[in-house]
Amino acid sequence: MKKIRLTINELKMKLRGKNAFIVADVEFTIMETNGDLSVLFKSDKKPLTPYDMYEHSNNKFRY
Repeated sequence: MKKIRLTINELKMKLRGKNAFIVADVEFTIMETNGDLSVLFKSDKKPLTPYDMYEHSNNKFRY
């Protein structure tokens, strides 16, 4: 982080901007060339999508 001159507090601020409030929930991050931060959450911490709720086998929603 010395190379990109980013402090821990600045990194945490950028993570919060990407809705990553708990650092342990993050699998990894990428600092893009334009200074933006890309965040990949751990698989069990990703937001639930309608696809995740839909069962393809019997075409019913899980409740």
